[in-house]
Amino acid sequence: MPFIIQRSFNPDYKSLLTRPRVSHKVSEYVVDFMNEHLLRPCKVLQSDKYTYRFTFSFSFSIPKRTFPYTSPFATDKRLYFSQRGFRSFEKTEKWATMSVIADDIYHTISPYEYATVIFEIFSDFLLTNYRTIDK
Repeated sequence: MPFIIQRSFNPDYKSLLTRPRVSHKVSEYVVDFMNEHLLRPCKVLQSDKYTYRFTFSFSFSIPKRTFPYTSPFATDKRLYFSQRGFRSFEKTEKWATMSVIADDIYHTISPYEYATVIFEIFSDFLLTNYRTIDK
């Protein structure tokens, strides 16, 4: 079962300047690592009928208003939002979008820190959608 990884950023000028300058391959490595060590043993997302497409969305500047938020990975600098379930496309693809709103992700982020963000955002998605996986 193949995974397709995409990244999304705000279309404004500021986001283009501040987005992480890290290869998209880092996201693929993290998802492959989690597939090998977590998803396969738990038999999650292992159907050969589907191609799973994950979009990691990055937004900058956490809003100042308060709202209910329950992610176990949240900090005062980062908020993670995961879609519940998948959107199906032509009965062969399942799409999911995961978002992070952060004050501390810049163009100078290290590949290790970026991999940590991807790990946490994907973990938040799995915790939101699968009861067989715990923190």
